[in-house]
Amino acid sequence: LFVCLFVMLGMLFQFFRTAALTACVGHVVTVHLVNISVSQGPSMMPTLNPRGDVLLTEAITPKYGELQRGDVVIAKSMMDPHKLVCKRIIGLEGDSVQVNPCEYPRRFKVVPRGRVWLQGDNLDNSTDSRTYGFVPQALIRYRVIARVWPLNQMTRLDQG
Repeated sequence: LFVCLFVMLGMLFQFFRTAALTACVGHVVTVHLVNISVSQGPSMMPTLNPRGDVLLTEAITPKYGELQRGDVVIAKSMMDPHKLVCKRIIGLEGDSVQVNPCEYPRRFKVVPRGRVWLQGDNLDNSTDSRTYGFVPQALIRYRVIARVWPLNQMTRLDQG
């Protein structure tokens, strides 16, 4: 009886050890390498569907590489830091950006150091840098590589 109990405890310990290791590896992969994100809402139409697309994202470029104008990114929301938003980089530090392409007369601002200008592709229905201003580059979590769902619309979204 004690041998059986001892074997079962050993198996239980092995299970929890494997589960903990798997959780740690999963965390490292999804936070620091690649992740799957769901984007919903009209702000990135027509690039993304308002009812939701599943996106393959990577976290290396925002942390260690160079983001580029035109990159679609996932960033912490400036309006609600508990939420993430999907937007396109329009301006990088030092760029002159048009504050609101829909307004006249045209006004321009220079993107300060360590900041970016983010906009949704659907200018008529997007809360973005036109509302909350420049975004700290440190708030960008992921760069979108591809739309992977729906399958019939699978496509690369990165510039590479």
